[in-house]
Amino acid sequence: MKKSLKILILIIIIVILSVCLYFAYKQLNKSQKAQNYEDLELYLLDIYGRTFLIPEFDDINDADENWLWENVNQYVWNHDDEFHEQNNQEYGYTYDEVSKIVKTLYGDNLKKQFPKGAVSMRYNNYRDLYGPTSFDTPFYYNYQIDKIEKSGNTYTVSLYDYVISLYFSYGDDETDENDFTVFNTYDYILNGDEGATPLVSVASLKDKNFVNLLNEKEKLSHKILTIEYDEQTNLYHIVSCKYEGTKPEEILSNVYSDMKETFEIYAINYDRDDIYTQDEVLVENFDELSSIYTENALETYKNEMDLFVYKDNGEVYITAGDINIANYLVKTEFKDIEESDDKISATAVRTFREDWYEESEGYNKIYQIENKFTIVKKDGKWYVDEFSYNGDYSNPENS
Repeated sequence: MKKSLKILILIIIIVILSVCLYFAYKQLNKSQKAQNYEDLELYLLDIYGRTFLIPEFDDINDADENWLWENVNQYVWNHDDEFHEQNNQEYGYTYDEVSKIVKTLYGDNLKKQFPKGAVSMRYNNYRDLYGPTSFDTPFYYNYQIDKIEKSGNTYTVSLYDYVISLYFSYGDDETDENDFTVFNTYDYILNGDEGATPLVSVASLKDKNFVNLLNEKEKLSHKILTIEYDEQTNLYHIVSCKYEGTKPEEILSNVYSDMKETFEIYAINYDRDDIYTQDEVLVENFDELSSIYTENALETYKNEMDLFVYKDNGEVYITAGDINIANYLVKTEFKDIEESDDKISATAVRTFREDWYEESEGYNKIYQIENKFTIVKKDGKWYVDEFSYNGDYSNPENS
């Protein structure tokens, strides 16, 4: 009897030890996973925008929604092994499934709901289902991690980003010795493939000149990401993104690019069918277009936006026509930069072609025009305060 009791006690002890060891192992495994930078780096691949550059924000709810929702599309393709069957369907996701992915990416910090009809996922309103989009683009945003620091369950990731362009070999079946061209992010946003200055051109992303890009950090854009690890779900969630050490010419480039966008026909919302039957069509997003201008610069925009007609009741209409500045503009640079806490002024030097037809003699003949460009900061945001864009881009020699 005593022997049986001893055996029973021994079994109980073994069970208790096994349970304790199980939970200890589970906790250790969870702790190790939280410290596994490989998992964190995989998360970065999901939330660092390839199509839309990751924005600067202190609150995830203030982040640019193009970036927020495009990451859903990026996520399902990155995890095609899990979503392969759904990805192969034209519309394979319910709204609840998409919302679950949003929760996986951002956690409870994001209070916004995925909008129906978001451009990042195709939407079938008859079936109320979603399908991922696939983009065939000649460039994408990319980064290299500089360092990762951990404090409790919070990770601070320092990375440097840039643009990788396939423009010069895009659609070419033959292998080019320089298939990948790398640009500074802001230079590329402003000037594109033909105007931006390449940092390096390589045949492979394994090339040492690309692998060692961080040896020239001063030529890249620096960002600091704060990411939290949730022990309950074993998931990472981005908290903030800070643009670190941004140079004044980069700020100028970013705002100048936004200014250029307000002159592009594709950025103007109006009923495009009506333009063929009416002399004037209501512009539906004028407030959005003009939101980057101070009161001073707004008058310049109104004067230079030739296609707009302004009514006494405040409504703005567009007339038939086109603006061809971008066709002639090759490159924009800044000189004589002066900076203070809430103001940056410079001379914008624009290089133009005489003709935009590649076959013409004037295509390779260039000239430059210089204009004052000033931006001011209000409530943490930069606004255009002084500029000239559409007023004088013709060749002075031909005037």
